[in-house]
Amino acid sequence: MTRLFLHIGSPKAGSSAIQAAIQGLSEAAMAGADLQVLPANPYGKPFPSGFVAARYMPPADLPRYLRLRQQRDPEQFQQDLQQHWRLLSEGLRRRPQRAVAGWRWPWPLAQRSPQGGGTALLSSEYLWRLPADQVRRFRQDFEALGVDDFRVIAYVRQPVSAYASFLQQWLRLSTDLERYNPLRWHYQPRQHLETWEAVFGDALVVRPFERDQLQGGSVVQDCFAQLSAWLDRPVQGEEVSGVNEALSTEELFLVQDLLRSLPPASLQDPQWPFRMARFRRLLSQAAPPLDCRPVRLQPWVRDQVWQRHQQDLDWLEQRHGVVFPAPAELSSATAAPPEQTTGFRLDQLLCPPEDSARTLALMRQQLIAVLAEGV
Repeated sequence: MTRLFLHIGSPKAGSSAIQAAIQGLSEAAMAGADLQVLPANPYGKPFPSGFVAARYMPPADLPRYLRLRQQRDPEQFQQDLQQHWRLLSEGLRRRPQRAVAGWRWPWPLAQRSPQGGGTALLSSEYLWRLPADQVRRFRQDFEALGVDDFRVIAYVRQPVSAYASFLQQWLRLSTDLERYNPLRWHYQPRQHLETWEAVFGDALVVRPFERDQLQGGSVVQDCFAQLSAWLDRPVQGEEVSGVNEALSTEELFLVQDLLRSLPPASLQDPQWPFRMARFRRLLSQAAPPLDCRPVRLQPWVRDQVWQRHQQDLDWLEQRHGVVFPAPAELSSATAAPPEQTTGFRLDQLLCPPEDSARTLALMRQQLIAVLAEGV
């Protein structure tokens, strides 16, 4: 029997932390529980995790970093997808072995086990939004590779918190705010969970991404607790610090100023996300000593998002027993800016920086980072 423990997201609900912990499992932990970690991508690195989902997506729906790769060289991209599937196929037919960092093939050929067996671990938050026909195809593909027992785990985030996190992620690379218009944006947890439930039934486990409701107060500890309960044996993974940390209010507003000053052609360069990632790392190193402030939504945004998700919240409670507390200071009287339903400015969605001296100090660090990375 070959089992697959599959984490499907949702995005912005601790996925990077879970993937880092899975990739960091010790040899002893994997051997003791008969585990094997399936590769996140075909490049011999643990991140990013979109390749398994990209097999089931049209080019227009690919994650941004994969869409840029596909546009740059469609033929090579298809070869990468095929290579990744070969890696997954080989992984499901091998016993857990020590992975050598940087190797393209983390399982020694001499250790092949034609019957497979054990439990494979796979995580990709991009699987969350696959349509029903592709979820069915996903299951059929893995069953054809010998998987005959599935456990699918999804973490759901409180809608207001999810909106703030999605918006923050988007603002790192784009100035298009309409995509996150709070009068239209919807998390759609019910739609995605019902899609996976229709294919996997009771194999789907839904957990709240809420610190007070997670085992050990950690999504990583909670995920391994779910795995341990399914296997009926303990599996422990270590949390990795500094994974996908949030930007501060000051950083986001400065990054947006920078993006608006650049020519549009720069944003279409396939290397653009990677340059910006290095730039943000430099900027984030400068922010903590300055005591920058966390992102805060404008009250009307918070209230609109919460109210728009009431039916989803009721369904989550009734179907999966997932309950989220309402945001603090929620007011049903809070309304959007008068006579405006589109074209919101950033300062209408997020509370702007309050300390001009702190922002100026960070701006100096930003200039250093721009010079260092050539943004």
